[in-house]
Amino acid sequence: RLFPTAEVGRDGALITAMMAIAVTFDLSTNNFILRFFPQVRVHLARRVWQAYLIGASASLLGAVLFVALAPLASEHFDFLREDRAVTFGFPLAVVCWSIFVLQGSVLTALEHATWLPATNGSFAVLKVVAIALLALGSLKYGIFIGWVIPLLIVIPVTNWLIFSRVVPAAAERQRDAPGIVASVGRGRLRSFVSQDIISTSATEIATSALPLIVVATAGDIESAYFVVPFALIEAFDMLFFALAVSVVTEGARDPARIPAMMQMAWRRLLTFTVPSALAIAIFAPLLLIPNGSEYMENASTPLRLLAVASIFRAVVILFSATLRLQSRGTALFVVQIANTVLILVGVFLLTPEFGAEGAALGWLIGLAITACACLYPLLRFVRNPVIDGAAGPIDLIAEYEEISKRGVG
Repeated sequence: RLFPTAEVGRDGALITAMMAIAVTFDLSTNNFILRFFPQVRVHLARRVWQAYLIGASASLLGAVLFVALAPLASEHFDFLREDRAVTFGFPLAVVCWSIFVLQGSVLTALEHATWLPATNGSFAVLKVVAIALLALGSLKYGIFIGWVIPLLIVIPVTNWLIFSRVVPAAAERQRDAPGIVASVGRGRLRSFVSQDIISTSATEIATSALPLIVVATAGDIESAYFVVPFALIEAFDMLFFALAVSVVTEGARDPARIPAMMQMAWRRLLTFTVPSALAIAIFAPLLLIPNGSEYMENASTPLRLLAVASIFRAVVILFSATLRLQSRGTALFVVQIANTVLILVGVFLLTPEFGAEGAALGWLIGLAITACACLYPLLRFVRNPVIDGAAGPIDLIAEYEEISKRGVG
């Protein structure tokens, strides 16, 4: 509301790129922490530092590639090459965001997720204050800078808590843990991690590419009409994503809890995610009142489409969680690659002509197709959540054919 629409679109895309690169290029370190750190038996503090080093270094490489290649793809990103402050500052911002995300995963995996409201809440408050102050000063790239400055405060404080309290307590508690290799086997671990790196990167590309595609094909103003509702929906989707993360981490720690947690997750999907998403779709213009009449008029339809897509996204998220619990890297690879291709094809086809609405519709169509393919195997696992370490991946094609046969019958 305080910044010009074009600046919102440009900085919003830049923030999305920062967040996406930090997760896309982290070599699946984030997922590895969530899935396997509950089984770490020795040298836990060292493993945390190694995760930071791997994730941040890989993300830095991704940020450098983005700065170098994005201007070649679209003239709307020429500022990355022309403004030296952004050229050198953006990769450093990506490194900070990478560590911030990994810190949250460490807290979750080591049974201190209750600290996340404090760390994330502090970041949110500092971010709002910083952006408001920068708006008053009319500083260039004020939205992006306001997003990054709080990280320099939150990251050191959170790390102090992790290494002074969380890690020592977890190391003592996990002294008798089976160990990562013993829990899944060396061969399956290597296969799962390699497949998860590719599939997770594909998923993040599908998510993060949307604002960038809108900027590149429709310009900064259309990007603003997409970025604002997309940010709202991302915050909403994170509520269910956090639940899916809990299913993975707690299920990895205690397989006996998986049936109860799967039932709980499915109930939350039906009783919270579905009605809440429909409510957002109905009252979309009201939710955009704080952004002003321009966004109420131009961003309401994208928000409605994205809200409906959240229902399908929750199905895909929960099914992916079940595959991670079973260390079924092949099935996870198939689901996330297919989902990425479907989304990107839809967005590329629809955005040039329909702008923000086209991008939101492409997102909805891709997720809807993927969710329909995942629904039956997900329900089967919810009813009978058996973790079979020797089982092969779920054959999604066979499952889809089975659904089709039943529908015809």
